[in-house]
Amino acid sequence: MRYSIGDLVKWDYSEEDSSSSAENYGTGIIVEIKYHDMYGLDQTLLYKIYRTKHKDCFWFEDKHLNLKGENK
Repeated sequence: MRYSIGDLVKWDYSEEDSSSSAENYGTGIIVEIKYHDMYGLDQTLLYKIYRTKHKDCFWFEDKHLNLKGENK
């Protein structure tokens, strides 16, 4: 497991091929970690992040996260 509950992370949910100009990134704190069964094919590790920018929680895959202060 790359991250732990309580870690401060940067999240980025932008799509590379998207033409949307909406800012979809920020910082947050990991509050829960779980494995999700992807339609019987594989299990994906998901992180529930309290997003400080939106003041809500959202689930992210590992590929959308970096530790705060870590370069991607």
